[in-house]
Amino acid sequence: MSVDSSAAVRLAERYTLRERIAVGGMGEVHLATDDRLGRVVAVKVLAPAVAHYPESVERFRREATTAAALSHPNIAQVYDYGVDGSSHFIVMEHVDGSDLSRLLRQVGRLTPSDAVRIAEQVCSALGAAHRAGVVHRDIKPGNVIVRPDGTVKVTDFGIAQALGQASLTDTGTVMGTAAYVSPEQARGQATTPATDIYSLGILLVQMLTGSVPFEGDTPVAIAMRHLDEPVPLPSSRVHDLPADLDDVVIRATAKVPSERYADADAMAMALARRESGADAA
Repeated sequence: MSVDSSAAVRLAERYTLRERIAVGGMGEVHLATDDRLGRVVAVKVLAPAVAHYPESVERFRREATTAAALSHPNIAQVYDYGVDGSSHFIVMEHVDGSDLSRLLRQVGRLTPSDAVRIAEQVCSALGAAHRAGVVHRDIKPGNVIVRPDGTVKVTDFGIAQALGQASLTDTGTVMGTAAYVSPEQARGQATTPATDIYSLGILLVQMLTGSVPFEGDTPVAIAMRHLDEPVPLPSSRVHDLPADLDDVVIRATAKVPSERYADADAMAMALARRESGADAA
């Protein structure tokens, strides 16, 4: 079933869809009402064209089951998963805020203090996921929502993978978004919590400088740059940045996973130690 945004649509005799608030290759997200509990939710509906592929349906279902198992203030909560006719849908917490990609388009780059505080909260979310045995694998601005009060919510565990679980993709397929992909993802190797730390390091560079470290004509060209080129230091692009934030970026984006922070909590502590310096900038 295709969702007609001009008419009220009800799924599973429970969720009344309202306006569309996001759209992507996998589907679209609608503001909705849970008629049974009387609360506002967000409902992600898998695109009909994508729903023809069993692997895409399984990825979508896995997003729901993976995220539903995680309970943390910085992770957008999943309430329900269902199928109504040909429509596959996920019911999620509605987060009132702006995703980081939109925020960066509006302001260019963040203040060091804001960038550090967002990164700390993403670390907190990742720490909880990693302790539960889940690697996100697609940390990027579009998957980080910032609420008006500054609270961060990490979303979209659609390509998350349980540690030790076989991938749903063919061997060698790069999972993740090229600008933020880790060297091991670019090689088609196994992902670990260190994979998310690398991607967060890239995101930190973007928040501090207003641009991603590597660009290219194709996703593959960009991914290949992550293999061989050192990540430019934020202070080399924005000269008034605290130089000690460079140290965080260097450690987080080490090419060898074992040379990165031991875990997300360790990266969060490193950021916290530098937060007073960021506040002074």
